[in-house]
Amino acid sequence: MKKMFLLISILLGFQLSYAVVPSTVNKADHKVVLSVAERARLEKFSKMTVKEYELSTGKKMNAFQKIAFKSAQRKAAKQLKAAYGDSETEGFNFGGFLLGLILGGIGVLGAYIFSKDRNFRKWAWLGWGTWVAIYLISLLFAAH
Repeated sequence: MKKMFLLISILLGFQLSYAVVPSTVNKADHKVVLSVAERARLEKFSKMTVKEYELSTGKKMNAFQKIAFKSAQRKAAKQLKAAYGDSETEGFNFGGFLLGLILGGIGVLGAYIFSKDRNFRKWAWLGWGTWVAIYLISLLFAAH
């Protein structure tokens, strides 16, 4: 009887152990295709505020529902990003920084006119901020 119990335990252990191994399928390779209506609905939902959602449903949400709403918005944004990619760059943008550093405010204006990339514009602003800081420091030392 003990041997039978041991054999069944081992077999059940092997049967359940494969569920612990993570999948090796790369999710980035699978593109999600959304219809135009689904994309519009997800974009609208991902940009909605809590108040707008409460007005559209006609119900007031409690704190837990608001957290769940924000989580669902992040999932919708991730689904949109997976389906259509992210047109924006991430991290340090050397071109935007140099544009703001060398041309100052005109460079930032040029970044808004010629680029739709938020990261490029952000680094143009930071470049201009660096330019202003260097200018103010040089004025401070020149005054003494």
